[in-house]
Amino acid sequence: MNFFSDRDAYPACGIFSLGHFIFFVVIGALIVLGLYLSRNITKRGLRDQTIVSVSILWTLEIIKIGYNHIHGYFGLDQWFPLAFCSLFLYAAIFALSKNEVIKNMGQAWLIFGGILGGFCYLVYPSTSLPSVPAFHFLAFHGMGYHGVLLYIGILYFIHSGFEISFKGFKYYFLFLSIFFPIAIIMDYRLNVNLMFFRDAYNLPEFAKAIAEWNLPIYTIIVVLFYLLLPYVIIYGIDKFSAFIHKRKENAVLQEDVKK
Repeated sequence: MNFFSDRDAYPACGIFSLGHFIFFVVIGALIVLGLYLSRNITKRGLRDQTIVSVSILWTLEIIKIGYNHIHGYFGLDQWFPLAFCSLFLYAAIFALSKNEVIKNMGQAWLIFGGILGGFCYLVYPSTSLPSVPAFHFLAFHGMGYHGVLLYIGILYFIHSGFEISFKGFKYYFLFLSIFFPIAIIMDYRLNVNLMFFRDAYNLPEFAKAIAEWNLPIYTIIVVLFYLLLPYVIIYGIDKFSAFIHKRKENAVLQEDVKK
C-alpha cells in the first residue's frame, strides 16, 4: 500500500471504524502523556513548544499542498489552508508575537477554536478517514494535526494565563474578523467552500436544508456558530474547573480547622 497513493486507490478507513478507534486512542494517550510531562511548563517552554509545533505543521501542510497538486486536486478548497482548523497555522504565529494585542488574538483562537476544533475532528474526521485508508499520509496528517491542535490548545488553556472572559472573547472575535471575510469572499466569488460558508457539505441534513432555503442566512448561522459555540463551551469548562478547584480548597480548609 502506497502511503501517498491517490485518495480512491484503496478502500477508505471510514469513521467509527477500527482504524479510527486506534487513531483516537493512540493520539489521546499521547496528549495525556504530553500534558503530564508539561505539567510544570514555563512561559518559555510554552513558547518553544508552539514554535516546534507550528513549524512541523507548516512543513506538513506544504507537503499536503504538493500531494494535492501532484494528484490533480487543484480546487482551492482542496488545498488552500483556510479551513477553520487551518487557522492554527496563523494563530500560533500570532501567539508568538511580542505585540500584546496580536499575541492575545492568537492565544484566544488556540484556546477557544483549537480545543473544540481539534476534539471534534478527532471524534468525527470528516475530511480524511472517509476517503483514504488508515495507512495514508492524509489520514496521519489529519488526525495528527488535530491532535496537536487539541494538545496546544489545552496547554494554553492551563498555562498561558489568558483570561477566559468577555475580554478574551473580543480577541477571539478580532482574530476571526481577519479571516472570515477572506473565506466568505473566496467562497462566493470563486465558488469554493472554505469553512463551509457556502455549502453544507458533509454537515447534517438540517444544515443542508437551511443552505438550500437561504444561502446568506445559512452563512450567517455558520459564522455565529464558529464565533459563539467555542467561546460558550470553553467559558463553561473554565468556570466549572474554577468551581471544583474552589470546593477542594474549602474542603482542605475545613479539614485544617477540624485539626
